[in-house]
This record gives sequence, C-alpha cells and structure tokens, in this order.
Amino acid sequence: MLVVGGSGRTGSTMIMAMLAAMPAVAFDRQPPYEVLHLTHLARLAATWSEPSPQPAPSTEVRARIRRLIERDVLPRVHRERRGHVNTTAPTGGDDVHARRIRGSHLLDGDHQQQALDRRFLGDGWTTLAAALAEGHRAEMGATARWYAEKPPLWLVDALDGVVDHRVIARVRDPRDAFCSHRAFFRRRHPTHGRQRGERDDLAYIRRFAQQQLDYARWLAPRSDSTTLRVIRYEDAVREPLATARELASWLDVVVETDAATTHLARSEESHGTSGGAVASMGRWQSDLSAPERAVAAEAFAEALELLGYEP
Repeated sequence: MLVVGGSGRTGSTMIMAMLAAMPAVAFDRQPPYEVLHLTHLARLAATWSEPSPQPAPSTEVRARIRRLIERDVLPRVHRERRGHVNTTAPTGGDDVHARRIRGSHLLDGDHQQQALDRRFLGDGWTTLAAALAEGHRAEMGATARWYAEKPPLWLVDALDGVVDHRVIARVRDPRDAFCSHRAFFRRRHPTHGRQRGERDDLAYIRRFAQQQLDYARWLAPRSDSTTLRVIRYEDAVREPLATARELASWLDVVVETDAATTHLARSEESHGTSGGAVASMGRWQSDLSAPERAVAAEAFAEALELLGYEP
C-alpha cells in the first residue's frame, strides 16, 4: 500500500500523475485520481470500534450500519476461516465471495487478541488488494507491486500495524497552499472554502493555518522514517521528471518518461488555479491583501518553521 498523504492543494494530483507512469503501481488512472477504495473500507471498519473514530456515527445509526456490514460486507471481505486460519491472499473467483458468516466467527483462530475493527481492515484489505491486483493486470497487462491512494491523513495512523505501507508526504509553502485552496473553491462560489461561522477570509486563514500546523506537527517526528518520503511541491514543480525517477527508485519500479510527461501535462491543465505550476510558487505575495498578509505572518509562523520555509 502506498499512501500519498498531505494537506490539500499540495500537489497530490501531480504526484499521482507521476505514479500513473509507473506500470507496477495500481490505481484508477483518471484525473483527479479520487477513487478511494481503502479509505472507504477503513470507514466501514471504523464503525466496529468503541468509541468509533472516523467517522463517528450516532448511536441509532451505528446499530443499523453494523447490521448492513454483517449482511452485505462481511461475506465479501472475509474468507471462510474454518480450516484456513493461516491462509494467504485470496486468488479470486467464488473463493473471494465467501458465504455469509457471523461476526462472532471472526473471534476464532489466531486473531483473538486484535480489535475487531483492525481485523476487519486487515482482512478486508487482503481481499481488496487481490481484487485490485487482478483488475490492474487485466487493464494494464502488468503485475502490480503497489496500490496508491491519496486518502485523509487519519488513515495513515489507522494502517500502522495492520497494513504494510509507505507514505509519500507532500509539503508546500502553506501560504501558497491557502491561496490555491481559496482560488480552487471560489471557482464554484465566492465564499466556498470557508466553513460555517467564518465571516471573512481572515478567519478562513486562521483555520487553514491551524490545519497546516497540525500536519506539520504530525510530520515532524516521522520525517526520518525509511517508509516515508517527503516531496516538496516546489522541487517537484521545478524538476518533475527527476522527482518521478526518484520516487520510482524508492519504490523499486520503472517509470516511463513519455507517459510521465503526458500525465503531468494533463494534471496541470485540469487542476491548476494559476498561470501554471511554476507561477504558483510564491503566489501568496500577490494573492494576499495587506491585512491578510499580516494575519498570515502570525498564523503560519510555526508551520513555516517546522516545514522548512522562510517567513
């Protein structure tokens, strides 16, 4: 599993375009690459925990969700365990769609000490990964070594100890990220991007800055991990093919240069909010008004330091 993690408007589409040029990486290759198979599975798994983390259904909804999971989901994501406790990934066919089993049956075997939501996620991923690999082989004619997804960051922590994974952590000057975020949503509505209760863009900046700080604090202790690679937006924009080759080397896969050039061009054309990726660097200096720059200087100060940007 390959997680393309980070805050919004930090180059996820660009990174996925690079991965799209690597035949051994599986995912939906249609921009903006938003099919989140594992994220949906993790949200279902979360409903089995007490208290439920993400999402957090109400008491009335939770029982209904559990009944639906037992009826419609368990038969598809859990193989029959009797006599197959140590079995490996399913190979497809009827074997994947095991007959209906009771939730209590999952307490059998060697998984008794693991919380039910984590078993659900682990076993569900075993089945899902096999299906995704089979689909990728049929569509691309290549064997998948990785499956990539750009999910919310809470999923990264949920995977720890359950699903083997690596993380591509995206980093961008948070002031530029804010300007891109605001421009992207204002294409739809003048106040889109703001949340309820935010009367002006100064409040919007403060809230966005807090999200950036939360991400920077999350990333700081993990930045030296061998299973995490930090990609700076600015570096990727200046040298996209070099960045693609760097990622391919880290993943031990091949990148097709011509395909990378094509995918990158399409992603910039369809997803940009400025005159181009290069033009988007340092855009905060012209996009922010004087009052907004004053608020941003204070609100983004700690995140800028943690992420390695000049104030």
